Amino acid sequence: MFPFIVRTGCTSTIISSRHLLCASHCYGFYALRAYPTPNDGDDDNIGKHGHKIKFYFPLNVSAHFHDIVVLEYPEGTNFTEISKPVKLAKDYIEKEGDEAYIAGFGLWWENAYKGISWELAVMGGTETSGGSDVLRHTKVTIVKNDCFGTFKVCGGNATHRALYGDSGGPMLIQRNNQWYQIGVSSESGIVGDIRTRISSFCNFIEEVTKNEAKCESIFPEKNNINFPIKSFEPIYKGPSTSKELFNFVVPLYNYYYNQGCTATVISKRHLLTSAFCVYRDWWAQSKMIQFTEHSTYKTVIGKLFPDFRTKNVVHSNFTNEPINVTAYFPLNYVWPWLHDIAVIEYSENTDFGIEPVSLAKDYFSIYLDNSTFILAGFGLGLSDIKIKNENLSRSEGAPMLYEINGKFYQIGINYHSSTPNGSRTSVEGDCEFIEEVTKNEVKCESVEPIYIYPTTLKTTVLPKKYNTVFPNQHIDSKSSSMASKIEFYFILLIITLIMLFI
Repeated sequence: MFPFIVRTGCTSTIISSRHLLCASHCYGFYALRAYPTPNDGDDDNIGKHGHKIKFYFPLNVSAHFHDIVVLEYPEGTNFTEISKPVKLAKDYIEKEGDEAYIAGFGLWWENAYKGISWELAVMGGTETSGGSDVLRHTKVTIVKNDCFGTFKVCGGNATHRALYGDSGGPMLIQRNNQWYQIGVSSESGIVGDIRTRISSFCNFIEEVTKNEAKCESIFPEKNNINFPIKSFEPIYKGPSTSKELFNFVVPLYNYYYNQGCTATVISKRHLLTSAFCVYRDWWAQSKMIQFTEHSTYKTVIGKLFPDFRTKNVVHSNFTNEPINVTAYFPLNYVWPWLHDIAVIEYSENTDFGIEPVSLAKDYFSIYLDNSTFILAGFGLGLSDIKIKNENLSRSEGAPMLYEINGKFYQIGINYHSSTPNGSRTSVEGDCEFIEEVTKNEVKCESVEPIYIYPTTLKTTVLPKKYNTVFPNQHIDSKSSSMASKIEFYFILLIITLIMLFI
């Protein structure tokens, strides 16, 4: 079923005629010898003992971070005598309920896993099956947690997961009647597997194999796009950037906790923030507001209000008063690590008068991506902007922003309280939740590049109410007034982040 999977002490996949893909922790992060064996157990003339191999590791590699390695055999090696290489997916984005297959040559059972490490298990800490002489596989469900948007993809559960010896093995999906590898087995536990995301390391794999192994789109029509990518003038220009570009970032007050957070405007009547900003179930004050559990989400009703007094508001009918509103949470929200996100909804006739931020539906981290990411939030009483954890810790609910296609996309929601260095919830992982609870008033958008396609030129006469210099911009015939600016104790904190290893 999976002839491209071979045994190398751990489990590996054939990705070219002379390259294998595995987990870096299998090789101690330094050059060793590996001896691939066809999964049928027969001997052949490929990968004989004694072959010296080159090992390519990402920078900053560890057993828990960037856990992937490319094994390169000498020129003349021909793994295609065993199997055609597996296809590597460059643009797989997991969705709720997606199913995948995992496979490996490791243990296939162990007696009552009770938190004993696998190393102890194979040394006699618990009874196990021992390694397998044949390839074994199982179907798993992708786990919708904070792996979304990161260098990792997660799936499985306590009974369907990798065991000792399965490290380096693939997570696979079937598309277009063929198999695509989406992950490399890295860690496992009673909650399931954590696997290194293939699409995050396509640039690494293609570079070290000199394009002998190349990732492919799971959408065939995208593999042959040769049109140029449209370029845009940068809108973020460091400290000189106008704060009006971040008009959608607002301070948020919780009536019960007497504390401010940060939120983003995502529609004319919806805000997005961290769940912690809205509800804290261990605080006595939270007894005043209680969760109501629905089939796919939770809600609370309470007094939460943003402050738009310093914003450039157009045609707003919103009043800055503490009124009862509904806040939505993912059903599997667990503070602080899982789905720490909340959507706050105001009445149907509400109009904040602010252009919403776009939410990214298909962003994922890419190895050595030198793109600029912006964290913008409100810190209580801060008078100096510094890139320090103590400042970031005051940016609960702040957006992580990514600039592409000429605008900002929100890719994450910051949460820092009670975490050592802070973290963020991926927007992409909860797009379905956001769209459901807002009844599609908010729709996540793709961050794929915009290509320049050939077009037929024709002359269009524009009505006078449109701007003829910038024909895509509608000019309202009515004049708008600037909202009055009132000083208050929050300042907008904008921080530039270069996510090389994050």
